[in-house]
Amino acid sequence: MASTPLHLIPLSLSAEAESMCNQTYGFLPCTTTVLGNLFLIIVYGYLMFAAATYLTDGTELLLAIRGPGVVGGLSLPIFGDLPGAMIILVSGLSESKEVAQSQVAIGMGMLAGSTIMLITVIWGSCVVVGKCDLREFNAVDGQDTKGFDLTGMLL
Repeated sequence: MASTPLHLIPLSLSAEAESMCNQTYGFLPCTTTVLGNLFLIIVYGYLMFAAATYLTDGTELLLAIRGPGVVGGLSLPIFGDLPGAMIILVSGLSESKEVAQSQVAIGMGMLAGSTIMLITVIWGSCVVVGKCDLREFNAVDGQDTKGFDLTGMLL
């Protein structure tokens, strides 16, 4: 038996799954092979990277032009949350009510989970990186002689 090239290995072994590929929303490309999925992951990842880069550059330009007042306090948080909200909204546009409810529930969980994770990572990194010695209840900047231990004991 001859070996099958990697790019032709189907993800599902059923003949039915090989011949049929359900396009998301009817226009996004789909594939049933390992190489095809790897290609789509790379392409979609690059598109997300490019979009994040444009958003960051636009944010910096907007802050330089308008200043941090309304832009930093109101506009930027809305622009930052808009892509996640749009993903959840579009995921609800499915053929059936059950599929739409499932997709929206997954999207809401993803959005809440990513927000909680980011807040936790930022808080934790600030605690670790911003740690310094205390003398008479005053922080001594730039001096860290006590070390760090997750159990709270001094090293």
